[in-house]
Amino acid sequence: MDNKNERNLTHGLWDSFEHVLLFFSLYIMMITLSSTLHIFIDHWIPSSLKLQEVSNYLMDFNLSLLRFYVAGLIITYPIFAFLFLNIVKRTRQYPEVRKLKSRKVLTYLTLFFTFLLLIFNAISIVYNFLDGNVSVNFLLHFITTGTVNGLVFVYYLHQIKEDKKVYV
Repeated sequence: MDNKNERNLTHGLWDSFEHVLLFFSLYIMMITLSSTLHIFIDHWIPSSLKLQEVSNYLMDFNLSLLRFYVAGLIITYPIFAFLFLNIVKRTRQYPEVRKLKSRKVLTYLTLFFTFLLLIFNAISIVYNFLDGNVSVNFLLHFITTGTVNGLVFVYYLHQIKEDKKVYV
């Protein structure tokens, strides 16, 4: 194997590994960010359906979860940011990185799962609206989940369209 092919194979394997780490850190960051925002929504605008005793228990439980989610954000955000910037730089430097099968698979899986979450989120808002249970708390949860998932969906959909422009 000549030096150029060996270098491309090495870059391909390393780039694939970085993409796997990037996407998993993205998933963890999405979950912890959404969950953190949901806890703040519940704290600032409590649901009218909660009983006082249940609410006090949930607040203690939520404080514990909040520490966990914030710790997750503190750990995953720098990892995600570093990998994201590194991958963007390498993709500009080596456009063939866009062709990596692992990148395409992870991108399409991300699109699929964020689309599913957006659909289930929309179904829940219509269901609750038809049931008459739409509150400010519920609407803010809906907007939070929709925004986090929607931003990721739109970004990676744009990436797919950019890939098609470059390699058509």
